[in-house]
Amino acid sequence: MDIGGNRVNRWRQWIDPTLTDQELEQKYNEAYLPENISVTRISLWVWQLANIALVSMDYLFFGFGRMFFLLLFVRAAVFVYCGFVIHQLAKITEVHRFERLLFFCTLIGAGVFLLINYNRPATYLHHTVIDVVGLLCLYLLFPNRFLFRLIPALFLTIGSLALYLFVKTNISAVIIVVTFIGYTLTNFLGLLVSARLYSARRKEFLSRISEQAAQEKLARLALQDELTGIANRRNFYRQAEAEFAYFKRSRHPLSVLMIDIDHFKKVNDKFGHSVGDAVLVQFAAFVSSLVRQEDLFGRVGGEEFAVLLREAHTEQAMEIGRRICDGAAELSIPGAEADAWYTVSIGVASACLQDDSFESLLNRADKSLYEAKQAGRNRVVGDNTMMKPEGVLW
Repeated sequence: MDIGGNRVNRWRQWIDPTLTDQELEQKYNEAYLPENISVTRISLWVWQLANIALVSMDYLFFGFGRMFFLLLFVRAAVFVYCGFVIHQLAKITEVHRFERLLFFCTLIGAGVFLLINYNRPATYLHHTVIDVVGLLCLYLLFPNRFLFRLIPALFLTIGSLALYLFVKTNISAVIIVVTFIGYTLTNFLGLLVSARLYSARRKEFLSRISEQAAQEKLARLALQDELTGIANRRNFYRQAEAEFAYFKRSRHPLSVLMIDIDHFKKVNDKFGHSVGDAVLVQFAAFVSSLVRQEDLFGRVGGEEFAVLLREAHTEQAMEIGRRICDGAAELSIPGAEADAWYTVSIGVASACLQDDSFESLLNRADKSLYEAKQAGRNRVVGDNTMMKPEGVLW
């Protein structure tokens, strides 16, 4: 048991929370991209305002001297660069482009902090509140890549401490110690807060995904038969009525097959309901492989199925019915002995001018199904009314 490895993994997950599924992690990043871009743009606008306001502090220390105009040039360059970044953020749609742009933006920002602090007098350098706030923001702005948060922050931390130790030599040891402690605490809090924040966001994302999956499952169950995965009775009737309404407007061919598995009760009684369910699943998969993609196949009863054939005349519907009937007779009962098989009976009807509703069309197909059963089952019977001239549309 690798206890050390588990501790390292837990520490890594704590400090840099990521989802174990890389595809899910990518979806998380994409889901939060608009929000991250919005927060970043707002932060840059706030910095733009602060950058302008700090010009007055430069004037208080340097007047209109050479150093003032040097810092003014630096702030103007930062203002232009931040405006460019804000403009680019509005056009970004990819996570890696956002991360790369933000990384270089914060790295340059840390460099600007160091440059300005380098040129300020020692007394001004003592006021590091803005630096500390900026350091904390480096951790909070980056929502994804841990190193992208850490590198600019360490760059600013090491660079600032180096100024205290090796450049601004007139700074007292007490101030250096206090500054070191302040930067250490800020980095620790930055790591802690950012890790917890983005871990919480990932948990929220997973919760949202789970809720969405549950809702999709409920919606799917409302439309699909839970056992076979094809359209359930409610969904079949809803779509079939819409297709019949289209038939009434366009007079396009429309046919329906009513299918019943013969002696299905005997299958359940002899082999058990689990085998009966397997038969239903097997038959549904078989018919699904035969019908066209534009056709509608559904389970409308226990062992009863229906197929709505778009753009299909009676002869075409009969041919499809015969293929289903013949193919089903070659299927063996799953989990039973090799010679155990089953058959189906099929009734066929095509829409005609006499039909005033889909229910009327379905009743004729159901009547044909009854005739197929009465005639001995394992056969396809078409609706005789289709042979009457006044009832035929085509």
